[in-house]
Amino acid sequence: MTKRNGNIESKANSVEEFLSHVPEDLDPNKRSDLVDTWNLAGSVLTNDPIDEDLKSTVREYVFSLLEKRSSSTHLGQVVLLQSRTALRLVTHRFTAVAASLLLLVGMSFILAPDIHTVRAPRGSVEAVSFTLPDGSTGYLSAGSELRYSDTFGKRVRTVALKGEAMFDVTKDGSPFFVNTYNTRVAVLGTSFSVRAWASDIAPETIVKVREGKVAVSRRYIGSQGVNLEPAQQINVRPQFPVLTESVKPTSEHSFNWLSGGVDFVNMPVGSVINGLARRFDVRLDAPMSVRHRRITLLPSDKASLEDVLVDISAALSIRYRKIAGGYEFYLD
Repeated sequence: MTKRNGNIESKANSVEEFLSHVPEDLDPNKRSDLVDTWNLAGSVLTNDPIDEDLKSTVREYVFSLLEKRSSSTHLGQVVLLQSRTALRLVTHRFTAVAASLLLLVGMSFILAPDIHTVRAPRGSVEAVSFTLPDGSTGYLSAGSELRYSDTFGKRVRTVALKGEAMFDVTKDGSPFFVNTYNTRVAVLGTSFSVRAWASDIAPETIVKVREGKVAVSRRYIGSQGVNLEPAQQINVRPQFPVLTESVKPTSEHSFNWLSGGVDFVNMPVGSVINGLARRFDVRLDAPMSVRHRRITLLPSDKASLEDVLVDISAALSIRYRKIAGGYEFYLD
């Protein structure tokens, strides 16, 4: 039986550490694919510890592929396919030792027929609504995905989120968990939002509470957590502990995205244009030096793409122009 490590947070196998090895100039879609491949080594649909040995094996293989990467700024699709193939081969090797490991490492996440996925397609200017089997409801922003299994609600209610979602959780006495790539949010009944794009240029999970209370922690046993109350939020960032001192108030615009507005507070431009590209289903580019700069945009009403582009240009004293399939920012 593979040994489990209950303090993975302090190890080198976290998704944040993995991302530090992925070239920053990698195409965002390919970067996202690599993150998805990485996350499959530990299921986000369970609250079990992630298997350390399996994660290490997959990590070493993916890193070896990255080291072989050509001088091109784009990672070939063959590398992504090899990464996914390696993940499956490694997992099947462990299956011969213990079939239960399939559940531990989350292969049911991609193989079993009892996983349900709710998606908001790119180009969804306004949030897309969903209803879970327990009657809980919510909304997804463009490009986001929510997964849950047929066991949802039998003892606990667990969903896995990639992207941004608003939840209105029904109280039924059983715990409700939202797992992202690095964070677990636990509630009984409340209204809150979670934003977690692991492929962002500065990845973080942002939790904001509108009603009720939630408990936020990293997804690993022994992780310190905090409780959030209405009008509070926390940003769970790489290598930073989840502390009470990190809790801060939400803004009055925190849930603008539900109706087509935006809420980008002190956020890297790279993360902002990724979100806009998903919402308006267009291509948006910017130099790396611009992508790392931070910006705050708080339009209170529905925001058109042109309006936001103008605001970004004015705030950063840069310009933008049309390109094939979209726009790009550039420096004079």
